[in-house]
Parts: sequence; C-alpha cells; structure tokens
Amino acid sequence: MSVITHPDFRGQGLGRSAVAHLAQRAILSGLLPQYRTLESNVGSIRLAEALGFQHYATSMAVRLK
Repeated sequence: MSVITHPDFRGQGLGRSAVAHLAQRAILSGLLPQYRTLESNVGSIRLAEALGFQHYATSMAVRLK
C-alpha cells in the first residue's frame, strides 16, 4: 500500500486515516497489508507503528548502469 499526503495537508491525520482504512479493507478481503517507507522517513514509520504495523524486513533498491 502506498499513501502520499500533500505537504500542505500533513499533520491533520489524513494519511493515518487513509492507511487505516486501506489496511482494514485488505484484512477483510483476506489479504495481509504491507506498509513500506524509507528508513529515513521517521514520521511515516511512527504512523505505521501507531496503526500496529511491525517491522518485518528491509529491502534495498540498486540501480545498475
């Protein structure tokens, strides 16, 4: 799942509400929701933790020339 909140609207709970809704819909559909963000995005990590997401894995993207 991916939710991006416009900078002018951050801090109002909109991203949290959207993620909570999407996660609930996924669970009710028999799916396992995954939350992905950059390790440097502390606010996003806090949001995920507040909603009950737990760190499971770390991935790395590599661009080859």
